[in-house]
Amino acid sequence: MFFLVTAGNTSKKIAELLDMSLKTAENHRGNIYKKLHVSSSAELIRLAGKAGLLE
Repeated sequence: MFFLVTAGNTSKKIAELLDMSLKTAENHRGNIYKKLHVSSSAELIRLAGKAGLLE
């Protein structure tokens, strides 16, 4: 899910791709943000870039 978020997908799109409910996708996104101490997709993408996880 981390890579789907950093690719710019919405929670709705991620839910469709992973065959889960929107609420579950939103909860997972929130947990990722919380564990990585970020508050937005932009911060998450910047963090992934610094870690060399982006193409």
